[in-house]
Amino acid sequence: MRKVEVIAGYRLHLGFYRFLDPPYAYGGLGVALEEPSLSVSVSLVNEDVAAVNAPTEESGRIAAEVLKDLGVRGVSVRVSGFVKHHVGLGSRTRLIASLCRALLELGVVDGDIEGLVKRVSGCSVSSVGLYTFMKGGLVADSGIRVGRCEHPSLLLQLRFPTNWVAVVCVPRGVRGLDEAEERPILSDALRAHPKQAELYSAFMKVVNAVLYEDFTTFSKSLRKLQLLTGEYFSEFQGGVFRSGASEYIVRTLSEEGVEGVGQSSWGPTIYGFVESPVRGAEVAGRVARRLEEAGIKADVFVSRIPPLKGYQILRWRRP
Repeated sequence: MRKVEVIAGYRLHLGFYRFLDPPYAYGGLGVALEEPSLSVSVSLVNEDVAAVNAPTEESGRIAAEVLKDLGVRGVSVRVSGFVKHHVGLGSRTRLIASLCRALLELGVVDGDIEGLVKRVSGCSVSSVGLYTFMKGGLVADSGIRVGRCEHPSLLLQLRFPTNWVAVVCVPRGVRGLDEAEERPILSDALRAHPKQAELYSAFMKVVNAVLYEDFTTFSKSLRKLQLLTGEYFSEFQGGVFRSGASEYIVRTLSEEGVEGVGQSSWGPTIYGFVESPVRGAEVAGRVARRLEEAGIKADVFVSRIPPLKGYQILRWRRP
């Protein structure tokens, strides 16, 4: 029996640098994470079946739909790891991409990872999840052309400074919007941001700061980009941030001296970037203690940003 396991960290969505600037709309920015991560194992089996073992009903349904869409049988799929849905970490895309990558490695489907993921995912206003999986580091996508049903293309990818790490806080018991809930907001309610010029400026400063490893400018500009993104969505999520827990975490990180903070996608996940793994561990420990004292249950991680791709492959061949 041949078996392939793909282990992939999740991703952080750092916001949009554009909403509507005809003929283009949207344009996302994000980074790959090493932690938290999920695992997708795929084995070739003799039976003409496509079996899925997953820890949640939603992850099982997503995996089964991918196999059905690609016409794959004769495989057994097992999903494990940190599988949380609608918390802002891009679990759906990570699961789809990991499964497609495993199927490609086993040779049971043809094509490439980019084409397969876009094929089974449908239209999207952001490809940050796909390209952080493929490329790692910091990525920006192109956005879409107004009125088109398409996936954004890769605009840029940069190696993230190796010492900078993210403190990732995922409040429990709170969820962001799902695909059905976000669709009318992202399509029917699309409008220009009243501060679009400021968005473009913050985006360019973030990108240049990563290129030149200027942590101070990166932190200030990312915070600005995030606040502008939050202002745009505030009428749909009840404020600049998704929940009271998210707001508390942002405030706590800020009080710990972390300036580059934000909410990933619809939240409730909040992140803050720090300039070294040592400081990341210190901040994470203090934030976790403060959240516990405040009665807020949350998963707190410190993650590096993988530089070249957002996954790793393990292979077995057994008689």
